[in-house]
Amino acid sequence: MAKIISISTLRQGVTQVVKDLREHRQPWTLIQRSRPVAVLLDYETFESMQTRLRELEEEHLLRVVAEGREEHKRGKTRKINSLSDLR
Repeated sequence: MAKIISISTLRQGVTQVVKDLREHRQPWTLIQRSRPVAVLLDYETFESMQTRLRELEEEHLLRVVAEGREEHKRGKTRKINSLSDLR
């Protein structure tokens, strides 16, 4: 579960928050006027999330291409104007 911290509190203790991020690798939710505005993550967690997102996007694209090939084999084709039509 993410820890919650206000912008003003973060300003006063940014060094401690960064230390906590490195040690515990738990995200911090940054709030302003009692509303969430950002999430703070340690860099390794962020990079891991970005890598996984790219993998998922690639898997999705490969699945869409495979489905398209199957449809083409069965003679079920359709005209598309942009990649967004594939969704």
